[in-house]
Amino acid sequence: MPKEVPRVGTKVASGVVSGIAPRLVSGGSPLGSGPHSTQEEPLRELLAGLGYGGNNEGVARKALEEARLTRPGRQAIASSKREQVVECLLSRFVLVCQRASCQKELVEAGPGPGPGDDQRTRLVPERHGDCSFCGGSDNKKAVERLCATLLSRGKRRLVVVGGSPAARQALEGLVGNRLQLRLVDGVARRTRVESRADLLWADLVVVWGGTQLDHKVSTLYTDFNEGKVVAVHRRGIAALVDELLDNAR
Repeated sequence: MPKEVPRVGTKVASGVVSGIAPRLVSGGSPLGSGPHSTQEEPLRELLAGLGYGGNNEGVARKALEEARLTRPGRQAIASSKREQVVECLLSRFVLVCQRASCQKELVEAGPGPGPGDDQRTRLVPERHGDCSFCGGSDNKKAVERLCATLLSRGKRRLVVVGGSPAARQALEGLVGNRLQLRLVDGVARRTRVESRADLLWADLVVVWGGTQLDHKVSTLYTDFNEGKVVAVHRRGIAALVDELLDNAR
């Protein structure tokens, strides 16, 4: 069951699925116009958007090559492989900044059956906002902007699907009582009835890709979006807010 924080009520939002804009690399016809159309996006941009830029790009590429999602020398990747890329990288790496509090949280909030059992390779993100735990020091300003923008548009009910437990807890604390939140665990069992109730209740639904999010959970929302679902693909609270506000109308 999602964690629901009681707050106030209100209106409706529309959204679009976002991400790095793919480009057409074969056929030369508009999106979806031909049976052999292939969409690709620059691999470097995809990795950077997911938090694996700079010094982390090489190890991320190697992991994708080992998983046979790409091959050495390839500069682009099929957009249809995005989810597989995210799943592969999340299974291999954890992005955590050098702050002592984040290092401690990593040990205490490992994804396995007990504390300290996260065996994934730790990578220090190039941008503080990509830390899986604190999201950098810009989080507070970003959430202030999120709350002010949504309230100015008459939107108070926000559902967030996915994100690590630490990220969801941090988001809840920063939002306070200004918005009504439903925070949905992206890896826990969820029924279509429950997701439908979320969609009917919410003014805006954020599907937080690039985080702990199972495909079977995300599609419960993206397949029946009611015109109010925004899919974002960058980890970190500040990055979530930036992408959400860029694409939610």
